[in-house]
Amino acid sequence: MNNWIGKSSLDRDMGQRDATELDAAWRSAFVLEVDEGGGFSAEGGVPVHLDPRGSRRVDDILLGTFRDRPWFARRVASPVMHEATWRDVDPGWQEPVAAAVALAGLSGWQTNGSAFAQLCSDAEWYVGTRGGIMDQFVSLFSQREHALFLDCRPDAAGEYHYQTIPLPAAYRLLVVDSGVHHGNVRGEFNQRVAACRAGVRLLQQSYPGITHLRDVHQVDWQELEAALPETVTTQALHAQGIDLGEIPGLDRQAPLRVRACCRHVWTENHRVEAALVAMQQNKIDELGRLLTAAHNSARDDYAISCPELETLIRSAGEVDGVAGARLTGAGWGGCMVALVHETAVAEFERHVPQRFQTQFGRSPAIFPCQAGPGAGHVITIDDGLPV
Repeated sequence: MNNWIGKSSLDRDMGQRDATELDAAWRSAFVLEVDEGGGFSAEGGVPVHLDPRGSRRVDDILLGTFRDRPWFARRVASPVMHEATWRDVDPGWQEPVAAAVALAGLSGWQTNGSAFAQLCSDAEWYVGTRGGIMDQFVSLFSQREHALFLDCRPDAAGEYHYQTIPLPAAYRLLVVDSGVHHGNVRGEFNQRVAACRAGVRLLQQSYPGITHLRDVHQVDWQELEAALPETVTTQALHAQGIDLGEIPGLDRQAPLRVRACCRHVWTENHRVEAALVAMQQNKIDELGRLLTAAHNSARDDYAISCPELETLIRSAGEVDGVAGARLTGAGWGGCMVALVHETAVAEFERHVPQRFQTQFGRSPAIFPCQAGPGAGHVITIDDGLPV
C-alpha cells in the first residue's frame, strides 16, 4: 500500500516509578537464549506468544529480523518498561522491536537509522502479514509528547522522511480496548493488500509508470474510480495477465473490494496531510474531524471495524470535549483512540464504559496514554544483576 501515515507511540501513564513498579518491570523482561546456530528460545516473565492466538511469536519475529546474521551464544534480558497487561491488550510491535534492539545491542550492531526499521518490517512479512513499516518505525523513532509523520516511501538512499509534531496541549489520548482480538495472519488484512495492488495494476493501464496508489495522489478521485471495478477476483485478474505477486493465504475466487479499498487509501493520504497542517496550526476541531472521518473510512471502505468498536466510537462522540476518535491498529477489534480535552476525561471514563457495559455486558479497559520515546537500551543484566 505504501501510503503516508501519521502515528504516535503510546505509553501508559506510569508517573514516578517506585521500587515496586521497577520490580514489576523486571518480571516483564524478555529473556532469550541464543545459540551459535542462530536459534533461540524465549522465557521469563512474558509469554512466548504475543497474543492469545499465537499469530505473532517473539521467536518467529526475531528469527525474521536476524535470520541472516550470525550470533554467539549468550543470554539477554531486555526489560520492557510497561506495566504488564499482556492478557488484556495485544501489544503489537513495540515489544518485538524492543527485544530486537536488545539483541542487536548485545551484538554490537548499531540500530540507528531506517535500515533497522526496514529489517523489523521485513520480519512481519516473514511471519506472513503483508504489512508496512509504520509500526516498526514509530517504535524506534517516536518522541515524547509528539506525533510522528512518516512518508512510507524511502528515497534513493533507502532513508525515510519523517518529522515529529507536538501533540495538542490540554488534550489527552485515551485508548479503549474493545476486548475483541484480531489475527492479521488469517488473511483478512492480506485481502486488503491484494485489493490495493489490484487497483494499482488496473490504474497502470491509464497511468503508466505508477507503482503505488500514492502516485495518483493528485488525480481527482472521480477520475480514478472510473477505472476501478467494485470487485474482482484474483482469478479474473490472472486471466487478464495481471499478477499481484506473493500474498499468503489469498483465495483466488474471493472477491476483492478494489474500489472501496483504494478509495480508503487515497482519502486517508489526504487526511494525513490535512491532519499534519491542523496540528501545526493548532486547529483541534479540524484534527478531531479528520480522526472521525478516518474511522468512518476504515469502517465503510476498508471494512475493518466491528460492533464493539462502533459502540466505543459512538459513545465517545456523546461526550462533550471529545475532539474525535477512531479505531487504531489493524482493525477487526483491538482499540479505539480518542482525543479528549483534559476537562472531559472524567466524564469520558464514566460514560464510555457504561454504554459499552449496557450493550455487551462487560466493561472495556481504558488507558490514559502519552506519546513516549522509541525503543532503546534501558539496562544490561548479567546473572540477575545490573551491569
